[in-house]
Amino acid sequence: MTAPAPFLRMPARMRLRAAVLLLLLALAQPQAVRADDNARECDRLAIHPADAPSRAEGVQLEKVDAAKAVPACRAAVAEHPDVARSRFQLSRALFAAGLYDEARAEAQAAAAAGHATAHLMLATILTRRPGTPPNIPAAIEHIRIAAEAGIAEAQFQYAIQFKIGEGVRQSWEDAARWMRKAADQGYAPAQYDLGSMHFNGK
Repeated sequence: MTAPAPFLRMPARMRLRAAVLLLLLALAQPQAVRADDNARECDRLAIHPADAPSRAEGVQLEKVDAAKAVPACRAAVAEHPDVARSRFQLSRALFAAGLYDEARAEAQAAAAAGHATAHLMLATILTRRPGTPPNIPAAIEHIRIAAEAGIAEAQFQYAIQFKIGEGVRQSWEDAARWMRKAADQGYAPAQYDLGSMHFNGK
């Protein structure tokens, strides 16, 4: 394969610089592909249903494969530390691995960067961390933030808190209002619960 005529007419020094630039670009492409691969693998293994293209594609926390998700999501965060969703997914993987302090730190970073779903992870850590008494008021505050941001699962959980009166005053009106918000987004548990509330005259 012969070099293009314009390339051959360049001065020798310019040809050398152009060749070095082309080589650097060729070497950078595989690294970019690997970075994308890590992000996709992190998504596949630890994406929350609220962040997935469809809820069916999301991974429930109990089904996160920590052995695979932790290294994939660590790599994704290392390559793109400013991507809040990857940090949130890393927090889910770390929680599944029992690394609760790290999970909380990553969830806090994701929430501070504006990833609303991360507040649900913080609520989970505050209520489900083994060996630690649940902090219901703090957890409900995180649920409220996620609910007000439009996360259907958080709206459902917030409705449940009003329904049972845990951490908030019991209010069937508020329970129905938040349950309806989640149901309107197609969140099946909320649709069932809202129907049950109507059936029982609540």
